[in-house]
Amino acid sequence: MKLSKISAAILVATISQNVFAETTNLDKIVVTANNMSQNIQSITSQINVITREEIKEKQYQTLQQALQQVPGVNLYNNGGPLQATSIQMRGSSSGQVLVMVDGIAINDPSGFGANLNSVALQDIERIEILKGPQAGVWGANAAAGVINIITTQAKSGEQGQVNIELGSNNTKKLVAGLSAANEQGDFAFSISNINSDGFSTIMPVNGDASDGENDGYSQTDFSLKLGVNLNKHHRLETFIKKGTTNTDFDSGFPIDTNDTLSNSDMNSTLRKLQYIYNQDRFNLRIYLSKFEIDRTVTDPFSTAYYKGDITEKGAVANYEYLKNQTFAAGLTQTITNGLSDYYGVSTSEYQSTGLFVSNTNHFNNGSLILTESIRKDNYDNNFDDKLTGKIGFKNYFTPDVYLSGQYGTAYNAPSLYQYTHPVPGFNLQPETTEGYEVNLGVYGLQLSYYNNEISDLYSYDSTSFGYYNESGKSNLKGMEISYSHYFNTLDTELYLSYETLSAKDSNNKWLGRRPESQANLNVSYDGFKNTVLGIETRYIGQMNDRNEANGQSAQIGDYFTTNLTASYRINKNLAIYGRVVNAFNENYTNAVANYSSTYDTSSPVQDIYNNGGRQFFIGVQSSL
Repeated sequence: MKLSKISAAILVATISQNVFAETTNLDKIVVTANNMSQNIQSITSQINVITREEIKEKQYQTLQQALQQVPGVNLYNNGGPLQATSIQMRGSSSGQVLVMVDGIAINDPSGFGANLNSVALQDIERIEILKGPQAGVWGANAAAGVINIITTQAKSGEQGQVNIELGSNNTKKLVAGLSAANEQGDFAFSISNINSDGFSTIMPVNGDASDGENDGYSQTDFSLKLGVNLNKHHRLETFIKKGTTNTDFDSGFPIDTNDTLSNSDMNSTLRKLQYIYNQDRFNLRIYLSKFEIDRTVTDPFSTAYYKGDITEKGAVANYEYLKNQTFAAGLTQTITNGLSDYYGVSTSEYQSTGLFVSNTNHFNNGSLILTESIRKDNYDNNFDDKLTGKIGFKNYFTPDVYLSGQYGTAYNAPSLYQYTHPVPGFNLQPETTEGYEVNLGVYGLQLSYYNNEISDLYSYDSTSFGYYNESGKSNLKGMEISYSHYFNTLDTELYLSYETLSAKDSNNKWLGRRPESQANLNVSYDGFKNTVLGIETRYIGQMNDRNEANGQSAQIGDYFTTNLTASYRINKNLAIYGRVVNAFNENYTNAVANYSSTYDTSSPVQDIYNNGGRQFFIGVQSSL
């Protein structure tokens, strides 16, 4: 799609009848779209927000479980909570989704994609999921979209919480938090620990979820957020978040489902220091951050050690130069380091500098919103410089009916491992993405169509054990439909979503582990006093385990899975809750772990990743 088509769409929206009134839910402020605080209704891209209240109500245990309910988002893990997880957005690969905590990237610098296990849920205020190419603001690895996890900031007064949970597989969870705020400053502290005997991460294809030994896991997470108001215009903030994860898994070829020796230890730390200046219509943030991750992976054959860190310093300024007309600009410098000790020590590093500008305008009494952004990234001769951008519009015909669209370009830089392991003689370059989307909203019903083309897609050569860029363009396109409404007469909240996806490489062959369709149904009933009952059903359509171009692959889709939840509030400070995961004990898998012949996908499946079967959890939550 060319920019001229976007311009035509903007013109149509501009001449529409000006019937716009004040919009509702004005408190829904997000920061992800253009790296500045703005109302969610002024964002031209498709965006979903998961609030702290939703996380509690639906009793999500991990970040993966929360994200799995968002249309266009799929996650696949290696058999259970805290195992290695890949994330896809609108059919993209894991490395094309930028994941951040308070605007700081946590994509694993020594591996692929983002390590979602480094984020526990207890101190999350909301999760913002922005879809489509976003490199025009955020730079590398935002080709498919951005997930920004906003942590809790203390509110006026003192607040505290304690959460205790027990469940299947001897799972125990403890969460505690305390926060306070006044005119001089604020702090928010939280700590959580979860331990479980787990279940075998891998099971025989015709076996039972209880087959094999238990692969246990544990996670401890600590965070501290501190702010000092020097005066009404100047503020200092610091943020420290540290997590430790230990997981058992099964390994080997063929895979040993009774493997008791394979284990992964991971430590992650996020630090941030930030100065904020606010006065009238001008805002300035200057920050320094560092994300570190190291892990040791042990199996019966070897021990591997990986370590990486991302150091970023930057400044972002926002200025409202006219009423409802806002300009933003930012400058960042990022240094990415990695170290690997696997059959010999190897180190790698690259540095980038980015500059972006963004503009948002409101016209026709706020009914028409236009956004534009452009960004230049320089990689100090590691790769070619990258110039990316986006342009979008949104027009409200009434407060509940709108049409929006966006066109953008983006790129995905190789991970340090990919960068240092190319096919011999191959000069690995970033993947590039060009895409557009059109969105329609009508009284709670949202429809989106998107089309993204990816050039220089990364591919792995099993002969040379290296990476290269494929020729041609891969195409990812699809449609998302969702509807949300609270029926007062039924005391029921309903959420429905359905999506279709076509994910094909440059030779028109299907890409693996991309469902052709999927659907979600969430129903929450609060008609009983102090009680909320919920049901959550998810359908995954036809899906191949591997890329069609690699030969015959197992069909692992076409299944339903259902979770049940219930909670009862004893008083305003105390509640009990329970949930049933995979209530109907559906036999499904995220992926095949092992074919009977490792390199022959036409042979029968031997082992699959385990979903754990039906599981039960019960907990108590107390707040001050």
